[in-house]
Amino acid sequence: TTQAACLADVDSDFCYDWDTGYGGACAEPTSACSTDYGCIYPCTADSFDSVSPNNNDWLNSSDINDGVTPNLTLCAGDVDLYRIPAVALGSTVTITANISTSLTAGDLDLTLYDAQGVFVGQAATTHSTEQIVLQARKAGDYFLRACLHTGTLAAYSLSIARSAQ
Repeated sequence: TTQAACLADVDSDFCYDWDTGYGGACAEPTSACSTDYGCIYPCTADSFDSVSPNNNDWLNSSDINDGVTPNLTLCAGDVDLYRIPAVALGSTVTITANISTSLTAGDLDLTLYDAQGVFVGQAATTHSTEQIVLQARKAGDYFLRACLHTGTLAAYSLSIARSAQ
């Protein structure tokens, strides 16, 4: 299975600004340009990114609990890594990312790995909801990687739901 690629930041000298209706340089010097979305203004880090160490690498992945975790963001060049702890053998874990379309200028993809870093599954569509359903063949921790496939900003929430075999 081919894994989804994550997009790096997209900058440009010329961009259509959807807010002003004009082309040229974006209004703010720190903004980026996306050929799909026009001028994209600075991204605000979420609570996992605003602490040190942040959740941008495997050693510092953030534990994600069952239920909904709201107010998450992916900025251009950002990757969010989460640990789903203590998955029971044979259980089903449904992982859903709901993208806030009013605050988003990009496409988010999810990739799931087991505790040894072996690829387990992915959700890589162009829809505003991405979902992976895990049928746990191994007990233990699993790791979720969220990244931008296209664009420069994704505001999202994550939902983790478990059910026993």
